[in-house]
Amino acid sequence: MLSKINIVMAITAIALGFYYFSIDNFNISAGVFPLFLTIFFFFSGLEIVKEDKRKWGYLYIVTALVMFSVSIKEFIGNFL
Repeated sequence: MLSKINIVMAITAIALGFYYFSIDNFNISAGVFPLFLTIFFFFSGLEIVKEDKRKWGYLYIVTALVMFSVSIKEFIGNFL
């Protein structure tokens, strides 16, 4: 299940990148891309932990948590 989610997220990222660079420039909030990357790192980490590569999987998960905390800090900082 996690591999299917990762594949869908990768295809979505490629499609959005292709659309952005070749078809039309669209306005997306700057906070969306780090959040998308955070979710991708988190699910990739879960999949890697599931494959018994715990050290690398936990590294991905910790990285995702740090990225998420920075994204939330930036998001909250924009409203204050």
